[in-house]
Amino acid sequence: MSGLVFTNNSAQYGADIASYAIKVVRHNSSNDQVVLSGVGSGVQYDEVLILQAVDHDGNVMVLDDTSQISITPTTSQQTVLGSGVKKLTNGQATFDNLVFVSHPGDEHIQFRLSSKAIDSTKIQLQYGVTSLQDSIDVSFRWCQPGEMHVSNTCIECPSGSYSVKWNSTVCENCMDNAA
Repeated sequence: MSGLVFTNNSAQYGADIASYAIKVVRHNSSNDQVVLSGVGSGVQYDEVLILQAVDHDGNVMVLDDTSQISITPTTSQQTVLGSGVKKLTNGQATFDNLVFVSHPGDEHIQFRLSSKAIDSTKIQLQYGVTSLQDSIDVSFRWCQPGEMHVSNTCIECPSGSYSVKWNSTVCENCMDNAA
């Protein structure tokens, strides 16, 4: 076995190892739980959310370019608008136009993360549970000044109107000739 040279050694889910995805995590986060706070209900989430499928050692499943990650509500009181399903590229999915909807001011609302890359049968056999992490914890802000609270969404006041109170349900008309 001397003198052997391996070039481009890889396995299905990463270099030098054979493994399988067990959970979805946020890119560049040391916390296994995906947490979003200060989210405006019905307002486009202003950050790019990058999620990764990882194995039990935290290695990204870099060779997975066929699976998808989905973000879905757990109850009928919540909604995800925009593209809540993204294809994995090098083991990660980039969400850049998400809109989460729940009652403004709600805290710790769970949205389900799922991917067919994660085999719950393997997780059950290894860890005795069907999932190790499968949700995004979202805390919603109240509708802020300049918005009004209508049907569980924060809507920007139309041109020529304003609101100065948090969680206002109406926008007042501006005075004539106001600059």
